[in-house]
Amino acid sequence: MKVEAQDLAACVKKLAVEVSAEEVAAAFDRAYAAISKRVKIKGFRPGKAPRRILRQYYRSDVESEVLQWLIPEAYGKAIAEQGLKVVGEPKVEDVDLHADAPFTFTATVEILPEVEVGDYRGLSFTRSVQEVGEEEVNRQLEAWRERQAELEAVSDRGVEAHDFVRLDYTLSLDGAAVEDGGATDYTALLGRGRLLPDFERTVLGMRPGETRQFDLSFPPDYQNDKLAGKTALCQVTLKELKKATLPELDDTFAQSLGAYESLEHLRGQLLESLQQTARETSERQLRRTILEALLERNLFEVPEALVEEHTSQMLAEYQRRLRASGLSSSQVHQEVAPLREQLRPEARHRAKASLLLQAVARQEGLEVDDETLDAEVRTLAEQTNKHLGTLKSSMRENGTYDLLRMQLLEEKAYQAILSSVSVAEEVVPAERGGASEELIPK
Repeated sequence: MKVEAQDLAACVKKLAVEVSAEEVAAAFDRAYAAISKRVKIKGFRPGKAPRRILRQYYRSDVESEVLQWLIPEAYGKAIAEQGLKVVGEPKVEDVDLHADAPFTFTATVEILPEVEVGDYRGLSFTRSVQEVGEEEVNRQLEAWRERQAELEAVSDRGVEAHDFVRLDYTLSLDGAAVEDGGATDYTALLGRGRLLPDFERTVLGMRPGETRQFDLSFPPDYQNDKLAGKTALCQVTLKELKKATLPELDDTFAQSLGAYESLEHLRGQLLESLQQTARETSERQLRRTILEALLERNLFEVPEALVEEHTSQMLAEYQRRLRASGLSSSQVHQEVAPLREQLRPEARHRAKASLLLQAVARQEGLEVDDETLDAEVRTLAEQTNKHLGTLKSSMRENGTYDLLRMQLLEEKAYQAILSSVSVAEEVVPAERGGASEELIPK
C-alpha cells in the first residue's frame, strides 16, 4: 500500500491512498465467494454460479462490499503509517475501483496538533477574592423576600415606590429603534435600587394603560455598548400594577426557606455559602487567567471537529439542566437551537486548554492510575446512588470512563502548573447582584 500526505491547513491533511492490485483482486474474490452463497440464480446451485454470471447481476453489490472492506482497512493503515492523531470522520473522495487494477482514494482528515508548552515556571498571577460580609447576606435575604412577596392588583391609584409593575418599553437612538433594546411584558419590583433612576422616576405615578415618552441617559459603563454613555428616547406603557407586600424578616421567614432554626441560623449558613461561592468563583477565574496566559504564550490551531465536539458537550449539558428544570422537549429545543454558534468561541477555548493541559501532563510525566480513577468512580456511584459495578460498566461502554481519566489528568496538570507559578491574593468588593436580571439595571 502507498500513502502520500499533503498539508491543507495546520490541522488538516489529505491522504492519497493506493491499495495494490493483488489486494484488490483478493477482496473481489472474497466478495464474489460470499455473495454466491447468499443469492439464488436459476439453473445453478448455491455457491456454484460462475463469476461472469454473478458479475452480470450483482456487480454493483460486490463493488459496494469491496469498498466497505478496503476503505476502512486501508484508511486505518494509512493514519497508523503516518502517525496521525485523527479527530472526527474522514472525508473520502476520488474513489477509483477496478477489479484488475490498484484501488485509489483520498481521505481528508483533521488531526490533533503537536503541542509543546514553553516554560511557565515563575510566572506571576493574581487571585481576586470577593469580600463577602453582612451586606451581601442582607442583599440575598432581600432577594428571597422579593420572591415571596404577596402581590395585590391595584386600579385606583398610580405607581408608587415598592410596587410591582408589568410594562412594555422601547428604546430608540436618532429615530432608529435599538436592536434588543426593548421588552414586552417586562416585570420589575420598584424601589430596590436596581433600575436606572430616571427610568424608575418616570414610571412613578403611571396608571395601567398609560404611555409615557422621555429621554433616558445611560452611564458610560452600561452593559450594552450600543447605549453606553448615550441618551435614548424611551417609550414605556404600563400594563399591570400590583402592590407588593414582602414577608417580615424573622424566624418564621427563615424557617419557610428550609431546615433553619432561626433567622440567625439562616444568616450564618448563608454567609458560609456565599463565602464558599466566592472562593470557587475566584479559583475558576484564576484558572481561566492562567490558561489564557499560557495559550497566548503557546500558539497553536485546533481542528474544527474538536471544537464541534466541545460545542456538543456544552449543549448536551445545557439540555440536561433545562430538562431538570421541568421544561418540555420542545421548549428545550427552542432554547438550545440558537446557541450552537454562540457557544463555539468558548468551545474553542476549552479545546485549546484541554490540549495544552494534556501537553503539560505529557511533558511532566503525569499519569492517572486505575486506583485513583476507580476511587473517583466510587464517589460518583455514592453521589448518584448507583451500583459501582453497573456504573463502571456503563461508563466503559459509553466512553465516559476514559473521559473521566482524561479530566483527572488535566486537573493534575493544572495543579502542577499552579504549584510552579507565583500567585498573589487581593481582596475585592463583592459584585452587586439581585433577585432578578433587570433589563435596565443601574
